[in-house]
Amino acid sequence: KQICKKNKLIYKKINDVNGQEFSNVMGNYKIDYIINSGNQIFRKKIIDKMGNKILNRHSALLPSYGGIYPIFWQMLNKEKYGGVTLHWIDESIDEGIIAYQKKMIIDLNNSLFDHYKVAFEISLELCKKFLFDVQNGNVRSMDIKYKKSYYSWPKKEDIKQFKKLRLRIV
Repeated sequence: KQICKKNKLIYKKINDVNGQEFSNVMGNYKIDYIINSGNQIFRKKIIDKMGNKILNRHSALLPSYGGIYPIFWQMLNKEKYGGVTLHWIDESIDEGIIAYQKKMIIDLNNSLFDHYKVAFEISLELCKKFLFDVQNGNVRSMDIKYKKSYYSWPKKEDIKQFKKLRLRIV
């Protein structure tokens, strides 16, 4: 929201990316790109309508740690690094072509919340870079070699293990 306001861009929070409200917005405005920072899955119809110009923000170095709560899983797996990825949405989940990516340190002495704060700061930095690049006609993609992995909602055992390792949520 802050980036859009600063750059005099329209900002709109949408509750359902596949719903009527979003269709109305798409019909009422000339939308060049969408930057998504949510956990909804865009249907093919929307992806096709946008011509594959939807950029998703994800708190991991994709293709590793696709899915839900990536920083939780990175901490649980005692990773030394995590990061943020902006990738082009396609019909698969968290597998689109990567546009921007930046590493961050996973410090197990810090809380899950602390790591997400850092990830969102990096997200703002990458979004600013994207807007700058679009303005200069330089929309890009990267060839990344991280190992692919996907995680779902943590189970009770996962949360118990997280606590057993003395990892903190807040």
